[in-house]
Amino acid sequence: MSNSTKSTIESAPVAENGPWASFGEHPNAVTNRFYTYERVQEIVAFIQNIVPTKPEVAIICGSGLGGLAELVTNKTVIPYANIPHFPRSTVVGHRSNLIFGILNGVSVVCMQGRFHPYEGYSTAAVIMFSFFA
Repeated sequence: MSNSTKSTIESAPVAENGPWASFGEHPNAVTNRFYTYERVQEIVAFIQNIVPTKPEVAIICGSGLGGLAELVTNKTVIPYANIPHFPRSTVVGHRSNLIFGILNGVSVVCMQGRFHPYEGYSTAAVIMFSFFA
């Protein structure tokens, strides 16, 4: 019997080109390691190619607020599923769209559906949108 305190940390890919789960992590967790500088740059470049202007205000619409995005005019809708490496909301009723446009004369982006730690996302992934806006 060994008294060694060393432990081996095993890793396995969660998905093709996806995050790696280390020992003790939930196998479906999207951890901070997944969001490398290069991946974040791909997300930003993708969005900027579609919407070249930066909005003045960012609104995160969670449960019950998704309808606010319906009031946006001159809108450009980008489904989360179309954005490379972007998290997906799995909560029923969250529509999973970024909506860019004008709300009461102000240039906005609405996050129609947000992400949660209980969906397997790290805290950094949950707040990532705040840094893009």
